[in-house]
Parts: sequence; structure tokens; C-alpha cells
Amino acid sequence: MSHSIIRIAKVKSKVNSTGIQKHIQRENENYENVDIDLEKTHMNYDLVNDDKINLNDEIEKKIAENYQGKRKIRTDAIKHVDGLITSDNEFFKDKSQDEIRAFFEHSKEFIENEYGKDNLLYATVHLDEKTPHMHFGIVPITQDGRLSAKEVIGNKKALTEFQDRFNEHVNDKGYDLERGEPKHKTQRKHVEVQRYKEKTKVYERSYEHVLENYKKLVSNTDRVLEQKKKAERDNQRLLDQMRELEEERDVERAKLDEIRAKQEKQEREYQKLIDVLKTPINVEYEYEYKKPSLFSEERYTTDNVIVSKELLDKIDKQAKVGQKIGKAYYELKNDLKVPQYQEKIQQQQAEINKKARVINKQNEIIKAEREAHEETKRKLSTNRHVLGLAKELFGFVKTVVGQEVYHKAIDKIDSYLQNNNMENKEVARTLMTTDENDKNFFEEKDKKLERKLFQQELKQMQAMDKNKGLDRGFER
Repeated sequence: MSHSIIRIAKVKSKVNSTGIQKHIQRENENYENVDIDLEKTHMNYDLVNDDKINLNDEIEKKIAENYQGKRKIRTDAIKHVDGLITSDNEFFKDKSQDEIRAFFEHSKEFIENEYGKDNLLYATVHLDEKTPHMHFGIVPITQDGRLSAKEVIGNKKALTEFQDRFNEHVNDKGYDLERGEPKHKTQRKHVEVQRYKEKTKVYERSYEHVLENYKKLVSNTDRVLEQKKKAERDNQRLLDQMRELEEERDVERAKLDEIRAKQEKQEREYQKLIDVLKTPINVEYEYEYKKPSLFSEERYTTDNVIVSKELLDKIDKQAKVGQKIGKAYYELKNDLKVPQYQEKIQQQQAEINKKARVINKQNEIIKAEREAHEETKRKLSTNRHVLGLAKELFGFVKTVVGQEVYHKAIDKIDSYLQNNNMENKEVARTLMTTDENDKNFFEEKDKKLERKLFQQELKQMQAMDKNKGLDRGFER
């Protein structure tokens, strides 16, 4: 006799919900599941939705409509519960498409009675695999409007009673099915668990390839960033040197301006003195007259003039001072041309121009490196998208195979990375950690490894003490 089979499980993240959406609505381009016959995919249908849905948006919509709790919903709250209803091939073998649809319609009625019609997200029937089956999903809202997957699903006893009620419901509808045995008694695993185990090596190789590309990208990015930092430091150093030279040039220019100002002032003062010297002196004098003979009455003028001794001394003194002033003026005027300052300023200007050309060249190099860095950032963004898809893949795999098998698989991958001394082990763990249980799994694994290493060290110390004939009091 055929059995009635119903399974239900919590979905712990939006990533996993997206994975389920892509699976039930056949949104992927390729499938690892060899049982899927894509030529029959058009036969699939949903008993709740006429068109494809965005599952995460639909979940939030249901919560907005039906949630009546007073507390704010926690960020890690379970908002999605996924289930599966089916039987064996013997049950479906001689049934028509209408009869198969009627069976799943009756199954949907049971789900609506258990969890509420308003909380039902989808009831998707797959006919493109070996055995017809229906995926269903609900938002775990209680009768009084609270969001509680723990209360809605219940414990193992509640799940056993849930399966009993389902079997009674379908038999009341006219089907002759035995209740499927509990999973914890039969120890049978879902068919997709075995499929996952067969594909584990494929996932490992795919992950190793992604990880290797990520490591290369990180290495190249670090190198480019270091080159950029070095170029920026060199550029800053050149700018500082240029600033110092400009400050020195300004100081020398100030000195030169001060000297020129003094020169101009002295030139004005000495010019005044020269003007004084050039000014005619009005000297009162009288011509000297002589008679041709002692007895003659006539007189004639000579080339001499008659001045007083006081005036003569004054003129002589002024002439001597003028000679001294003129000589000092021309000497000072020649000295104030200060050609050494002008030459120094020209040298400094040439040095500044040289530094400026070096800085411009350095800026061109920095610009080229910045463009290369932007290209690297673009590649890094692309690879981050690939890593996001890889993390989504791990989340979907866990949903399909269950936590126990998933932990065995990630333990194997983690140990492989550790035994081969591969870098970025923490990146691998980040990708494989889909929820708090996975995080706790890795923490417990590290603790076990620490205890194992401690025991090994203890045994080595005991062996050394035994060889030396010592006894530390350890138990043998």
C-alpha cells in the first residue's frame, strides 16, 4: 500500500527563500537535478498563484496584512516555512492529470485548515520530475496574529500528530493511503540528499575556483593600493619641497625689494645734493680796474674780480664737499645694482620650474594608477557578485539537504582548506555560514580542535618526562 508523505521545515533567511523561489518556479537556466525533464516543465502549475511571484515581497505583504503583534519583528525572525506533499510512484501510476490535481487540491485544503488560507504563499505542483509532488509555503502567523514559527510548527510530537492528521484528511477524501513512517524512525533521507552528496565534489571544485580568483583579486588590489599610497607620499613630498622653495624665494624677493627701496631713497637724497651743487651761486663781486700809467686818468678792467676773504673760504669749502658727495654717489649707485641677488632669484626660479615639471609627471603617473585602481575595483565588484551567488548556493543546498548533511559537507570542505594550508579560510567560512547554527558549528569545531591539540601537547610532555625519569603527577 502507498504512503502519504508530508514534510515541513523552517526557512531561515531571505537568500534561502530566493533559492526556493527559483527552484519551484523553475527560474534557473541549468539544473543539477537529473530527474527534471525540462520538456515537461510547462505542465507544472500553482494552486494559489496564476503568475510567478517575488517570494520575499509576498512574505512581507502577508505579514503587513495579517500580523497583529505589538512588538517589532526581530531581524532574525523566521518568516517563511516550506513544505512538501507527495506519495510514491505506485500511487500516481494509473491516475489521470485531473485525478492528480484533485489529490493536491485536497492536500491544499488541509494546509489551509492547519495554517490559515490567508497565510498560504504558494502550492506549486511539479510534474516534470519522476514523482509528482507539491511544494507549499506559509507565513508562520498564529491564530492571534503573532509571528512564531516555533509555535506554528511545534516539536517532534506535534509534527507526528500533524502527519497523522494529514493522513486522516486525505483518506477522508477517498484515498487509501498509509501514514508515512516518521523520518527519525526510518532514518530514510530525502532523495535530494543523495543527489547533493553526488554533487559535493562539483561544489568543492567550483568553490575552490571562486576562492582562487578572489585571492588573486585581493592580492592585485592590495598591490595597486600600496603603489597608490607610495605615489601619494612622493607627490606630497615634492609639494612640500616646492612650497619650501617658494617660501625661500619670497624671502629673497622681500630682501631685494627692501634693498631697492633703500637704493631709491638714497638716490633721491643724493640727487637733491647734486641739484644743490648744480645750482649757480650768486656771488657779489666787483671787477678789478687798473690805470695804464700813474699819471693817466683812464682805467680798464682786468680778468680778476675782487671778493672778500670770507666768501672765498665759503666757496672753497662747498667745492670740496661737492667733490666728496659726487664720488660717493657714483660708487653707491654702481654697488646698488646688486647683480648677485638677481642671479640667485633666477636660479631659484629655474629650480622651481624643474620641480614643477617633476610634479606634473608624477601626477600623470598617479592618474594612470588611479584609473587602473578603478578598473580593479570594478573587477572586485564583479567577483563580489560571484561570491554572493556562491553564498546563495550554500543557503539553497542547506535548505534542500537539511542541516545535518550540510554540516558534514562544510566540515569536509573546511578541513580540506585547513589541511592544505590554504589562505582566506575565514572567507570560505563566511560563505558557508548561512545562519547562527552554522556559526555555532564552526565555533564548536574550533573548540574540539583546541582540546585535541592540548591533549597532544600533554602526551608529548608526559613522554618527555618519562624519558627523563620525572613524574609530574599526570595520570598515565
